[in-house]
Amino acid sequence: MIAENFVAQLEVIELTTGQYSKAIQRVSDLNLSSGVVYDALHLICAEEADCSRLYTYNHRHFERLRPKRVQLSLP
Repeated sequence: MIAENFVAQLEVIELTTGQYSKAIQRVSDLNLSSGVVYDALHLICAEEADCSRLYTYNHRHFERLRPKRVQLSLP
Protein backbone atom coordinates (compact mmCIF):
# COMPACT_ATOMS: atom_id res chain seq x y z
CA MET A 1 0.00 0.00 0.00
CA ILE A 2 2.84 2.43 0.83
CA ALA A 3 4.68 1.56 -2.37
CA GLU A 4 1.59 2.08 -4.50
CA ASN A 5 0.30 5.27 -2.87
CA PHE A 6 3.41 7.05 -1.71
CA VAL A 7 6.68 5.75 -3.12
CA ALA A 8 5.32 5.72 -6.67
CA GLN A 9 4.78 9.48 -6.38
CA LEU A 10 8.38 10.26 -5.40
CA GLU A 11 11.26 11.40 -7.56
CA VAL A 12 14.73 10.35 -6.49
CA ILE A 13 17.22 13.18 -6.68
CA GLU A 14 20.93 12.43 -6.59
CA LEU A 15 23.07 15.22 -5.20
CA THR A 16 26.33 16.21 -6.79
CA THR A 17 29.52 16.98 -4.92
CA GLY A 18 28.85 20.66 -5.56
CA GLN A 19 25.41 20.43 -3.99
CA TYR A 20 26.85 18.73 -0.90
CA SER A 21 29.39 21.56 -0.70
CA LYS A 22 26.58 24.11 -1.07
CA ALA A 23 24.72 22.57 1.89
CA ILE A 24 27.85 22.51 4.05
CA GLN A 25 28.67 26.10 3.10
CA ARG A 26 25.15 27.27 3.98
CA VAL A 27 25.40 25.64 7.42
CA SER A 28 28.85 27.13 7.95
CA ASP A 29 27.81 30.63 6.80
CA LEU A 30 24.98 30.58 9.34
CA ASN A 31 27.28 29.35 12.14
CA LEU A 32 25.22 26.19 12.57
CA SER A 33 26.59 22.77 13.36
CA SER A 34 25.79 19.14 14.01
CA GLY A 35 22.88 17.32 12.35
CA VAL A 36 21.53 20.51 10.75
CA VAL A 37 23.62 19.60 7.71
CA TYR A 38 21.08 16.84 6.97
CA ASP A 39 18.28 19.41 7.00
CA ALA A 40 20.39 21.54 4.67
CA LEU A 41 20.77 18.61 2.27
CA HIS A 42 16.99 18.13 2.17
CA LEU A 43 16.52 21.83 1.54
CA ILE A 44 19.14 21.91 -1.22
CA CYS A 45 17.31 18.98 -2.88
CA ALA A 46 14.02 20.87 -2.71
CA GLU A 47 15.58 24.05 -4.10
CA GLU A 48 17.44 22.25 -6.89
CA ALA A 49 14.26 20.38 -7.90
CA ASP A 50 12.33 23.67 -7.98
CA CYS A 51 9.93 22.44 -5.30
CA SER A 52 7.59 25.12 -4.09
CA ARG A 53 6.79 23.43 -0.78
CA LEU A 54 8.61 21.29 1.79
CA TYR A 55 6.51 19.43 4.31
CA THR A 56 8.08 19.16 7.76
CA TYR A 57 7.21 19.02 11.43
CA ASN A 58 10.49 20.87 12.08
CA HIS A 59 9.78 24.35 10.73
CA ARG A 60 12.31 25.88 13.10
CA HIS A 61 15.10 23.66 11.79
CA PHE A 62 14.48 24.66 8.19
CA GLU A 63 13.65 28.32 8.78
CA ARG A 64 17.08 28.94 10.25
CA LEU A 65 18.56 27.70 6.95
CA ARG A 66 16.76 30.53 5.13
CA PRO A 67 14.96 28.58 2.42
CA LYS A 68 14.94 30.09 -1.05
CA ARG A 69 11.74 29.78 -3.09
CA VAL A 70 10.54 26.91 -0.87
CA GLN A 71 7.58 27.37 1.45
CA LEU A 72 7.52 25.28 4.63
CA SER A 73 4.29 23.46 5.52
CA LEU A 74 3.04 20.92 8.00
CA PRO A 75 2.23 17.50 6.53
